Amino acid sequence: MKHLQRLVLIILLLLSLGGCGLIPTEREDAASSTTSPLSGVTAIAAGGLHTCALMSDRSVKCWGSNLEGQLGDGTIISKSYPAKVSGINTATQLAASYHTCAILTDNTTQCWGRGDSGQLGDNNSTGSRTPAVVSGLGPAKSIDVSIQNSCAVLTDNTTTCWGYNYYGSYSGSTTSSVAGITTAQTVATGTSHTCVLLNDQTIQCWGEGSNGQLGNGSSGSSSTPVSVSGISTATAIAVEGGITDNGHSCALLSDNTIKCWGDNDYGQLGDGTTTDRSTPVLVSGISTAIAISAGFRHTCALLSDSTVQCWGYNNQGQLGDRNKASSLTPVSVLN
Repeated sequence: MKHLQRLVLIILLLLSLGGCGLIPTEREDAASSTTSPLSGVTAIAAGGLHTCALMSDRSVKCWGSNLEGQLGDGTIISKSYPAKVSGINTATQLAASYHTCAILTDNTTQCWGRGDSGQLGDNNSTGSRTPAVVSGLGPAKSIDVSIQNSCAVLTDNTTTCWGYNYYGSYSGSTTSSVAGITTAQTVATGTSHTCVLLNDQTIQCWGEGSNGQLGNGSSGSSSTPVSVSGISTATAIAVEGGITDNGHSCALLSDNTIKCWGDNDYGQLGDGTTTDRSTPVLVSGISTAIAISAGFRHTCALLSDSTVQCWGYNNQGQLGDRNKASSLTPVSVLN
């Protein structure tokens, strides 16, 4: 009986602390409680446990986990509804992982959330609950982030990165230019490797390469960019940003097909096998793709008829085909 009384007292104490604000809790007041769909969204970025939306007025709203300040509203209280990011009113582009970054209309960049590896670029290795300016970064036109690092393509077509890099030439909270990249269009960064799409529609990658994810015919890692074999008509790139140092990469080509390379243990390369590939292989059955995205051990493509197909790991139903069986080739996302 005494043990039961103690348990009840502990529960009541925790509830009272939460009510006093000592334990972060979500409080939706009358102004934020609504059943109306969020409208005025022009772009979205999905992070590890949160999502952000770029609004038509160039503000940013985020929702989901906020334990590391990744919602940018000045708190560490998670939200199941969109919360406005503090001080961001001129955003043009977003990227999210366990931290979030935004490029603004003046081509400056601000980041917030997890910062233990310097991925916020503010000369610190601590997180921030509100946006912090990336220090020393030139004017940016494209950005991507992963768990421990961030990379941006600048308006002069060079690439700059910051944060923790397993095998690269940068490490820490200060920005560092990637050697040899002078004609970049866009960048895609994963947990341990990064790729850039160049103006001539070729791709270069660097970082961890043990599963062939650099695409140069080798399983070796490289601290400097190497050319992906056989890619000369790429229009978009996607890199897995999962929680391990494995990874895969994919390219959308100008003929609307997709080629992928790297780790393939769950069929995420979409070629009908589970064989890792150190050079690009064609994704089976995809000929009308207009966009691609690489998740943790799975990949998805948006097709020209506005349907979506996915392939690879499916333990949580992430392929959207109404089951949890992994697929070595693309399957349609079903309503």
